Amino acid sequence: MRDKDLPFKIIMSDMDGTLLPPDKIITPKSLEMIERLQAADIKLCLASARPPKGMMRYIKQLDLNNICAGFNGSVIFGPHGHLYRDITLPLPLVQELISALLPHPIEIWLQDYETWLVEDASTELVIYEQGVTDVAPREVDNLLEHAMPVSRIVATGPDINLIASLEHSFNNSYKDQAAITRSSPYMLDITAPVATKGAALRAIAELYKIQPQQIIAIGDAENDISLLEESGLGIAMGHAPQALKNVASFVTDDNENEGWANAVEKIILPRL
Repeated sequence: MRDKDLPFKIIMSDMDGTLLPPDKIITPKSLEMIERLQAADIKLCLASARPPKGMMRYIKQLDLNNICAGFNGSVIFGPHGHLYRDITLPLPLVQELISALLPHPIEIWLQDYETWLVEDASTELVIYEQGVTDVAPREVDNLLEHAMPVSRIVATGPDINLIASLEHSFNNSYKDQAAITRSSPYMLDITAPVATKGAALRAIAELYKIQPQQIIAIGDAENDISLLEESGLGIAMGHAPQALKNVASFVTDDNENEGWANAVEKIILPRL
Protein backbone atom coordinates (compact mmCIF):
# COMPACT_ATOMS: atom_id res chain seq x y z
CA MET A 1 0.00 0.00 0.00
CA ARG A 2 1.28 3.44 -0.93
CA ASP A 3 2.37 5.87 1.79
CA LYS A 4 0.13 8.87 1.07
CA ASP A 5 2.79 11.17 2.54
CA LEU A 6 5.04 10.31 -0.41
CA PRO A 7 4.03 12.42 -3.43
CA PHE A 8 3.95 11.06 -6.94
CA LYS A 9 6.99 12.13 -8.95
CA ILE A 10 6.96 10.11 -12.19
CA ILE A 11 4.50 8.82 -14.76
CA MET A 12 5.93 5.68 -16.34
CA SER A 13 4.03 4.99 -19.54
CA ASP A 14 3.96 2.35 -22.20
CA MET A 15 4.01 3.68 -25.75
CA ASP A 16 2.25 1.61 -28.44
CA GLY A 17 -1.40 1.13 -27.58
CA THR A 18 -1.11 3.49 -24.61
CA LEU A 19 0.40 6.92 -25.29
CA LEU A 20 0.30 6.18 -29.01
CA PRO A 21 -3.03 5.56 -30.77
CA PRO A 22 -3.22 3.29 -33.82
CA ASP A 23 -1.86 5.98 -36.18
CA LYS A 24 1.21 6.39 -33.90
CA ILE A 25 0.65 10.17 -33.65
CA ILE A 26 0.39 11.64 -30.15
CA THR A 27 -2.94 13.42 -29.95
CA PRO A 28 -3.24 17.16 -29.23
CA LYS A 29 -5.03 16.39 -25.97
CA SER A 30 -2.22 14.08 -24.86
CA LEU A 31 0.32 16.80 -25.70
CA GLU A 32 -1.69 19.23 -23.58
CA MET A 33 -1.73 16.74 -20.68
CA ILE A 34 2.04 16.26 -20.96
CA GLU A 35 2.48 20.04 -20.68
CA ARG A 36 0.29 20.03 -17.57
CA LEU A 37 2.39 17.23 -16.06
CA GLN A 38 5.57 19.17 -16.77
CA ALA A 39 4.04 22.27 -15.15
CA ALA A 40 3.34 20.13 -12.08
CA ASP A 41 7.00 18.98 -12.05
CA ILE A 42 6.03 15.38 -12.87
CA LYS A 43 8.48 13.48 -15.05
CA LEU A 44 7.27 11.32 -17.95
CA CYS A 45 9.40 8.21 -18.41
CA LEU A 46 8.61 5.92 -21.33
CA ALA A 47 8.76 2.14 -20.96
CA SER A 48 8.42 0.20 -24.19
CA ALA A 49 9.07 -3.12 -25.87
CA ARG A 50 10.56 -1.03 -28.68
CA PRO A 51 14.30 -0.75 -29.18
CA PRO A 52 15.63 2.51 -27.72
CA LYS A 53 16.31 3.87 -31.20
CA GLY A 54 12.65 3.25 -32.01
CA MET A 55 11.65 5.46 -29.08
CA MET A 56 13.83 8.43 -29.93
CA ARG A 57 11.42 10.10 -32.37
CA TYR A 58 8.94 10.63 -29.55
CA ILE A 59 11.54 11.46 -26.91
CA LYS A 60 12.75 14.25 -29.20
CA GLN A 61 9.22 15.39 -30.07
CA LEU A 62 8.34 15.71 -26.38
CA ASP A 63 11.75 17.14 -25.47
CA LEU A 64 12.06 14.58 -22.70
CA ASN A 65 15.21 14.70 -20.59
CA ASN A 66 14.19 11.75 -18.49
CA ILE A 67 15.38 8.17 -18.08
CA CYS A 68 13.44 5.66 -20.20
CA ALA A 69 13.35 1.88 -20.68
CA GLY A 70 13.45 -0.06 -23.95
CA PHE A 71 13.14 -3.74 -24.81
CA ASN A 72 10.74 -4.21 -21.87
CA GLY A 73 13.40 -3.00 -19.48
CA SER A 74 16.46 -4.76 -20.89
CA VAL A 75 17.92 -1.34 -21.67
CA ILE A 76 17.59 1.72 -19.44
CA PHE A 77 18.92 4.87 -21.05
CA GLY A 78 19.07 8.64 -20.81
CA PRO A 79 17.93 11.20 -23.38
CA HIS A 80 21.35 11.48 -24.98
CA GLY A 81 21.92 7.75 -25.28
CA HIS A 82 23.70 7.18 -21.97
CA LEU A 83 23.17 3.55 -20.94
CA TYR A 84 22.33 2.94 -17.29
CA ARG A 85 21.60 -0.73 -17.87
CA ASP A 86 21.97 -3.12 -20.79
CA ILE A 87 20.99 -6.69 -19.92
CA THR A 88 21.32 -9.42 -22.54
CA LEU A 89 20.43 -13.07 -22.87
CA PRO A 90 23.58 -15.23 -22.87
CA LEU A 91 24.69 -16.76 -26.17
CA PRO A 92 24.07 -20.45 -25.25
CA LEU A 93 20.48 -19.62 -24.23
CA VAL A 94 19.94 -17.54 -27.38
CA GLN A 95 21.06 -20.50 -29.49
CA GLU A 96 18.81 -22.89 -27.54
CA LEU A 97 15.79 -20.58 -27.88
CA ILE A 98 16.32 -20.09 -31.62
CA SER A 99 16.51 -23.86 -32.07
CA ALA A 100 13.31 -24.33 -30.08
CA LEU A 101 11.48 -21.67 -32.11
CA LEU A 102 12.65 -22.74 -35.57
CA PRO A 103 10.16 -25.62 -36.06
CA HIS A 104 7.23 -23.21 -35.74
CA PRO A 105 5.77 -21.17 -38.65
CA ILE A 106 6.84 -17.82 -37.21
CA GLU A 107 9.44 -15.13 -37.76
CA ILE A 108 12.34 -14.85 -35.32
CA TRP A 109 14.12 -11.55 -34.69
CA LEU A 110 17.28 -10.92 -32.67
CA GLN A 111 17.72 -7.42 -31.25
CA ASP A 112 20.21 -5.51 -29.16
CA TYR A 113 20.94 -1.82 -28.67
CA GLU A 114 22.64 -1.53 -32.06
CA THR A 115 21.41 -4.42 -34.19
CA TRP A 116 18.24 -6.08 -35.48
CA LEU A 117 18.82 -9.41 -37.23
CA VAL A 118 16.20 -11.15 -39.39
CA GLU A 119 16.31 -13.88 -42.00
CA ASP A 120 13.88 -12.11 -44.33
CA ALA A 121 13.68 -8.32 -44.34
CA SER A 122 10.88 -8.26 -46.90
CA THR A 123 8.06 -9.71 -44.78
CA GLU A 124 5.02 -7.63 -43.95
CA LEU A 125 5.76 -7.72 -40.22
CA VAL A 126 9.37 -6.59 -40.64
CA ILE A 127 8.38 -3.78 -43.00
CA TYR A 128 5.67 -2.63 -40.59
CA GLU A 129 8.05 -2.73 -37.61
CA GLN A 130 10.68 -0.79 -39.53
CA GLY A 131 8.13 1.88 -40.40
CA VAL A 132 6.96 2.16 -36.81
CA THR A 133 10.36 2.22 -35.13
CA ASP A 134 12.61 3.88 -37.75
CA VAL A 135 15.08 1.03 -37.19
CA ALA A 136 16.41 -0.88 -40.20
CA PRO A 137 16.96 -4.66 -39.92
CA ARG A 138 20.01 -6.55 -41.12
CA GLU A 139 19.20 -9.67 -43.11
CA VAL A 140 21.27 -12.79 -42.50
CA ASP A 141 21.07 -16.25 -44.07
CA ASN A 142 20.97 -18.18 -40.81
CA LEU A 143 20.16 -16.73 -37.39
CA LEU A 144 21.81 -19.60 -35.55
CA GLU A 145 25.10 -18.90 -37.30
CA HIS A 146 24.83 -15.21 -36.41
CA ALA A 147 23.54 -15.72 -32.88
CA MET A 148 24.91 -13.38 -30.24
CA PRO A 149 23.96 -12.15 -26.77
CA VAL A 150 20.83 -10.04 -27.37
CA SER A 151 18.49 -7.75 -25.47
CA ARG A 152 15.40 -9.35 -26.96
CA ILE A 153 14.31 -12.29 -29.06
CA VAL A 154 11.00 -11.75 -30.84
CA ALA A 155 8.78 -14.57 -32.07
CA THR A 156 6.09 -13.08 -34.27
CA GLY A 157 3.47 -14.08 -36.80
CA PRO A 158 -0.14 -13.53 -37.81
CA ASP A 159 -1.44 -16.60 -35.92
CA ILE A 160 -2.19 -15.08 -32.52
CA ASN A 161 -3.31 -18.42 -31.11
CA LEU A 162 0.08 -19.90 -31.94
CA ILE A 163 1.85 -16.95 -30.31
CA ALA A 164 -0.27 -17.40 -27.18
CA SER A 165 0.51 -21.13 -27.17
CA LEU A 166 4.24 -20.44 -27.51
CA GLU A 167 4.06 -18.01 -24.60
CA HIS A 168 2.53 -20.72 -22.43
CA SER A 169 4.88 -23.52 -23.48
CA PHE A 170 8.06 -21.42 -23.34
CA ASN A 171 7.16 -20.09 -19.91
CA ASN A 172 6.85 -23.69 -18.76
CA SER A 173 10.25 -24.58 -20.22
CA TYR A 174 12.26 -21.40 -19.63
CA LYS A 175 10.56 -19.51 -16.79
CA ASP A 176 13.75 -19.52 -14.68
CA GLN A 177 15.99 -18.48 -17.57
CA ALA A 178 13.99 -15.76 -19.33
CA ALA A 179 11.08 -13.35 -19.09
CA ILE A 180 8.56 -14.36 -21.76
CA THR A 181 5.52 -12.20 -22.44
CA ARG A 182 3.49 -10.76 -25.28
CA SER A 183 3.84 -7.07 -26.12
CA SER A 184 0.98 -7.48 -28.61
CA PRO A 185 -1.24 -10.43 -29.58
CA TYR A 186 1.09 -11.31 -32.45
CA MET A 187 4.46 -10.56 -30.82
CA LEU A 188 6.18 -12.66 -28.15
CA ASP A 189 9.12 -11.01 -26.41
CA ILE A 190 11.87 -13.02 -24.73
CA THR A 191 14.28 -11.11 -22.50
CA ALA A 192 16.52 -11.83 -19.52
CA PRO A 193 14.55 -12.78 -16.39
CA VAL A 194 15.41 -9.49 -14.65
CA ALA A 195 14.54 -7.49 -17.78
CA THR A 196 10.89 -6.63 -17.16
CA LYS A 197 9.08 -3.32 -17.06
CA GLY A 198 8.49 -3.81 -13.35
CA ALA A 199 12.21 -4.26 -12.72
CA ALA A 200 12.84 -1.19 -14.88
CA LEU A 201 10.42 0.82 -12.73
CA ARG A 202 12.35 -0.16 -9.60
CA ALA A 203 15.66 0.71 -11.27
CA ILE A 204 14.41 4.10 -12.45
CA ALA A 205 13.04 4.84 -8.98
CA GLU A 206 16.48 4.09 -7.55
CA LEU A 207 18.20 6.30 -10.13
CA TYR A 208 15.90 9.19 -9.22
CA LYS A 209 16.25 8.40 -5.49
CA ILE A 210 12.52 7.94 -4.92
CA GLN A 211 10.34 5.02 -3.87
CA PRO A 212 8.65 2.82 -6.52
CA GLN A 213 5.30 3.78 -4.99
CA GLN A 214 5.95 7.37 -6.08
CA ILE A 215 5.56 6.26 -9.69
CA ILE A 216 2.25 6.03 -11.54
CA ALA A 217 2.21 3.42 -14.32
CA ILE A 218 -0.04 3.11 -17.34
CA GLY A 219 -0.10 0.38 -19.99
CA ASP A 220 -2.21 -1.79 -22.25
CA ALA A 221 -0.62 -5.23 -22.69
CA GLU A 222 0.52 -8.29 -20.78
CA ASN A 223 4.11 -7.05 -20.70
CA ASP A 224 2.80 -4.12 -18.61
CA ILE A 225 1.54 -6.33 -15.76
CA SER A 226 4.79 -6.14 -13.78
CA LEU A 227 4.93 -2.38 -14.45
CA LEU A 228 1.55 -1.79 -12.83
CA GLU A 229 2.25 -4.25 -10.02
CA GLU A 230 5.40 -2.38 -8.96
CA SER A 231 3.86 1.10 -9.15
CA GLY A 232 2.12 3.21 -6.55
CA LEU A 233 -0.89 3.55 -8.83
CA GLY A 234 -1.56 1.46 -11.93
CA ILE A 235 -3.83 2.38 -14.81
CA ALA A 236 -4.91 -0.02 -17.55
CA MET A 237 -6.11 1.13 -20.95
CA GLY A 238 -9.72 0.29 -21.79
CA HIS A 239 -8.73 -2.20 -24.49
CA ALA A 240 -6.18 -3.98 -22.26
CA PRO A 241 -6.51 -7.73 -21.58
CA GLN A 242 -8.33 -8.68 -18.41
CA ALA A 243 -5.09 -9.89 -16.84
CA LEU A 244 -3.78 -6.31 -16.85
CA LYS A 245 -7.06 -4.80 -15.70
CA ASN A 246 -7.01 -7.20 -12.75
CA VAL A 247 -3.83 -5.60 -11.36
CA ALA A 248 -4.82 -2.00 -12.15
CA SER A 249 -6.17 0.53 -9.69
CA PHE A 250 -8.10 2.21 -12.49
CA VAL A 251 -9.17 1.49 -16.06
CA THR A 252 -9.30 4.39 -18.51
CA ASP A 253 -10.77 4.63 -22.03
CA ASP A 254 -9.18 2.83 -24.96
CA ASN A 255 -6.47 4.35 -27.12
CA GLU A 256 -8.88 5.31 -29.87
CA ASN A 257 -10.87 7.45 -27.43
CA GLU A 258 -8.19 9.52 -25.66
CA GLY A 259 -7.58 6.90 -23.00
CA TRP A 260 -4.11 8.17 -22.10
CA ALA A 261 -5.07 11.83 -21.98
CA ASN A 262 -8.24 11.07 -20.02
CA ALA A 263 -6.24 9.06 -17.49
CA VAL A 264 -3.97 12.03 -16.88
CA GLU A 265 -6.84 14.53 -16.71
CA LYS A 266 -9.33 12.53 -14.64
CA ILE A 267 -7.17 10.14 -12.57
CA ILE A 268 -3.62 11.46 -12.27
CA LEU A 269 -3.82 15.26 -12.03
CA PRO A 270 -6.45 15.23 -9.24
CA ARG A 271 -4.10 13.04 -7.15
CA LEU A 272 -0.97 15.18 -7.42
